[in-house]
Amino acid sequence: MAKKILIIDDEKDMRLYLGTLFRKAGYDTEDAPNGEEGLALAEICLPDLITLDVLMPKGSGVRAY
Repeated sequence: MAKKILIIDDEKDMRLYLGTLFRKAGYDTEDAPNGEEGLALAEICLPDLITLDVLMPKGSGVRAY
């Protein structure tokens, strides 16, 4: 089973880029457009790694908890 990476970023192009990069490297990916949705998704998909943008609406990477 492949490791799962959760990508949380408000820029759609960055989510697409990172998702493509990680999938080509053999990882499964999930993504969310903001911190609020990202934290909710993390509880569901239990990722092995989270990439988190620092400046986003609805829960910045600095305040994610």
